[in-house]
Amino acid sequence: MNPPDLNTRIMGSRLVAPVVMATSAFITYLWWVDGCQNMLGIFMICIFAASANAMKQVAAYREWQQAWDAMVPGEIAAKRRKQRAFIGTLIVAILAFGGIMLASRPAAAPYLHEWGMPLIVVGGLLGAAWLVIRLLWWVWSRWRRHRSLLVAVAVKRPVVHVPSLQTAYQRLPSYCQPLLKGRS
Repeated sequence: MNPPDLNTRIMGSRLVAPVVMATSAFITYLWWVDGCQNMLGIFMICIFAASANAMKQVAAYREWQQAWDAMVPGEIAAKRRKQRAFIGTLIVAILAFGGIMLASRPAAAPYLHEWGMPLIVVGGLLGAAWLVIRLLWWVWSRWRRHRSLLVAVAVKRPVVHVPSLQTAYQRLPSYCQPLLKGRS
């Protein structure tokens, strides 16, 4: 699989795509509320679709690259990565949308300006909770991996009979005996 071009990688990155999508959705909403006077809303819908498509292409390439590097299909791991990426994208989109609403002019849309700060607070709390959960999961998985490396059962006697050192020396061929005694 060929890597996506630079524009697709930038437009579909995890930081840029949610901001572009939230901004275009917000401008489309304002276009709809304003009465659809100009073509800006249709242009923003096209940008939203292009950003969503670029995000899918980048995610597909990233999954393919990780599966190629690991040389396993990795269906379960890819599903888990998609869930984590979706949660992160959702949190960034909430923060971006809240910032846009907070930056909107209070005179033009007072109801939007009032909801900007609560959205930023909710997005920040969701982001902090997500990071804490990820940190706890990381600590727990490392603890579990560390614990699995410990020896739980000691072998009391070997499964195969092992001769003593003296018996092993006696069973060596005759030409090895002078070397063991230090004579050459």
